[in-house]
Amino acid sequence: MSPICGGLSEARPVSDSVRRLCEQLRPAMEQSNKANAAFTEFEPISYKSQVVAGTNYFVKIKVGPEDFAHVRIFQSLTCTAASRRLFSHSCPVSEDSSSSSSCSSCQTGCGGSTWYLGAEDEAASSNPYVQWFDLHMNNRAITRGFKFDRHFGSPSELDPLYVVELDNLAMCSQKTNFLNPLLKAKIIRLLRDFGNKKDVERYARYVMQRQRSRSSTELPRVLSSAFLPEKEEDKEKSRLDRITKGQHFQELKHTMPELFDPEKSQEISELQRLSIAHAEDSRHRLYQQFYSPEAAVAYLAHRFPPAYAVNFRVLHEVMKRCPDFKPTSILDYGSGPAPSVCAAADVWGQRLIKRVVCVEPSLHMKQMGKYILSDYSANVEWSSQLYDGKNQRQSIITVSYVLMHLKGQEARDLLIRNLWNRLEDGGVLVVIEAGTPTGFRFIHHIRELFIMQLPNKAFHFVAPCPHESMCPLATTGRDWCHFHQGVKRLPHYVYNKGSQARHVEWEKFSFLVVRKGEGPRQKYSKEEDALTAAERSYFWPRLLMPPIKAGGHTLVDACSAPNNFERLSVSKAKPHTMGYRFSRKVMWGDLWRFPKRVNRRNAREYVPDETKRHLERLAKKAYENIRGKKGREVGTTKEEFKEEKRDESLHYGK
Repeated sequence: MSPICGGLSEARPVSDSVRRLCEQLRPAMEQSNKANAAFTEFEPISYKSQVVAGTNYFVKIKVGPEDFAHVRIFQSLTCTAASRRLFSHSCPVSEDSSSSSSCSSCQTGCGGSTWYLGAEDEAASSNPYVQWFDLHMNNRAITRGFKFDRHFGSPSELDPLYVVELDNLAMCSQKTNFLNPLLKAKIIRLLRDFGNKKDVERYARYVMQRQRSRSSTELPRVLSSAFLPEKEEDKEKSRLDRITKGQHFQELKHTMPELFDPEKSQEISELQRLSIAHAEDSRHRLYQQFYSPEAAVAYLAHRFPPAYAVNFRVLHEVMKRCPDFKPTSILDYGSGPAPSVCAAADVWGQRLIKRVVCVEPSLHMKQMGKYILSDYSANVEWSSQLYDGKNQRQSIITVSYVLMHLKGQEARDLLIRNLWNRLEDGGVLVVIEAGTPTGFRFIHHIRELFIMQLPNKAFHFVAPCPHESMCPLATTGRDWCHFHQGVKRLPHYVYNKGSQARHVEWEKFSFLVVRKGEGPRQKYSKEEDALTAAERSYFWPRLLMPPIKAGGHTLVDACSAPNNFERLSVSKAKPHTMGYRFSRKVMWGDLWRFPKRVNRRNAREYVPDETKRHLERLAKKAYENIRGKKGREVGTTKEEFKEEKRDESLHYGK
């Protein structure tokens, strides 16, 4: 269970005094709860908080089979008249004394202490035992300490159970995902019955080599954005002429003549976007992937576990941060062996999802998907193209590792528009690509497409973006937005994907989750106005890099609203910054819900000139120590040194 921040300690065993209190409360609770016969017992204490004036205990009470309520029990340092009335015990102090009177020799239930009880949430106030609490409680204003015991801006003023909910929402990433045992058994059975293990591994290496040659050769670059217009007309004309006169853009005349129509003028950012996409597509041989039976089985063994793990991680975050979203239908475009459908079924349950539409043009890959979904209870429809099925609105649409196989940026934009029109109000569109600069470019283009062509209240980004403005990483030219997810591999005796010493692999991916309709960032102007914890999470920055954990402080690189990519410093010596304990366990891709203390406005600022010169001096000094003052190794002649330098120049081209 997650530790509580802001002065709370971790969960501790139930003390004997609290057990006695629960046993004393049981008869009165059962008597007042006759209308609800399902009341059973107190469950163990959840959390314990030490304060100056006493101790808070947070008890989880079971009311029904699936109904729980959290109750706060505050133990002060004295025994008062309120406690005597509550427990109905005799005490040397007169019962007519005020509530401030106390005793130290009480040998009965309270043990010289006062217990105050109160419900922690409004939903539990309608229960009979909570009403009984209200009748017997004189002071419900006692919280977790006094005014002087709280730090300024400390989250200790929040309810501890609410703090746990905030922590669970902030921790979106998952360290290692395991394949569903039923799916794993099906894949192992298929690989055993198929044939030779070496043949499957050889086919898989060939298929992955073709895909890597397309997705792993592009370098990060500065991508265009609609939020960066040119202010000067001359500069705008010069940029426009430079783009349109380029070799790759001239080739677009045959495929997209409307770009050169003066009546249909377009923005420079869109022209740049199409030009970059065409330039990168022309570098590689575009192909349409056809899967033979052997290649389909090899793809299932090689790619199904990581694709399932990534889809499960993304959809699980959607489930946590959109509690009102209950999908009843799924459209999976380019489903392949249907890892997205399997992940959605494990996240929301098969009973909730009634209709599934899988679009897959490959016949053998479609057979793999039918085999995987053979035990699925929902109505599954398989289609070769998007227009084959009925034009029905879908609750959730997934596009996983598909955009790479489409020819041209216009085809990708047309697909996203078509899928968005098939989405119902409040539905979710999930796009996942490889965590490479090429995959990030696809995701960034889709993001710009929504920003440029849809009004602000027609959509909102659920993840990973905490804003609907310019992407700060797209303008760096060196970084790209991507994450990683660990997944347990298949057994090596079934399929050997790599080193036998590695049972867990890390899949890097870029993704975008867009929901139809107005979001919390459009409804509320700031985080404090949000009504629920899930709505507050839309205002939190997201970690785009692994945290840097040093002694006594942590550095996190986060993307925050409106369009900042900044480095935050979390120090152990500065309690007002908060979140130090959370920063020690935070993962790449989590949300940061604590106050920000900006250490560097430009995160991951690359090596300054002074540092470079310092490193060069250290390298020169180390070289001299090895080679000697004259630059050659001790014991070598001048001729040997010149020959060695000549070989180095020929090898490195200097």
